[in-house]
Amino acid sequence: MVLPVVGRIARSTRAVEQDLGLGSLPLWPIKHLIDAGKVDLVLEDFEPAPVFRPPPDLDL
Repeated sequence: MVLPVVGRIARSTRAVEQDLGLGSLPLWPIKHLIDAGKVDLVLEDFEPAPVFRPPPDLDL
């Protein structure tokens, strides 16, 4: 199924934090918002493959 995407896609942590739409950015600058329940991850199945995979014992 293909659905058209309408709306804004933010590339700043401020826009995501203020609930202005979807964001496409690295996880580390918004991890505290996710942990606090202020931001939800969506469309995880469509994330690009990581360029760098940190070691599993590294706490981001």
